[in-house]
Amino acid sequence: MAPANGGSAKAARQANRALSKKVLLALSKGGAGTSRLNVIAKGDAVTLAGSVTDSTQIDKAGEIAKGVAGVRSVKNSLTLKEVGQ
Repeated sequence: MAPANGGSAKAARQANRALSKKVLLALSKGGAGTSRLNVIAKGDAVTLAGSVTDSTQIDKAGEIAKGVAGVRSVKNSLTLKEVGQ
């Protein structure tokens, strides 16, 4: 049997991955481009990182992420990257 600490850490990692995937799916369905986005979940806090080509996508991605069940806070670290850069 695995030690309790190892099991809970593994469960936390699995939960974080599941929440990240949930947020990415919501972003994709919501029309936010996800090809250059990373979603990092730690507990109920989510960080959006990467770049978008349209400044409106930054706020849109943050709002979509906040609406995902299980997300309590969102740190939006998305940056604007001009097309061709």
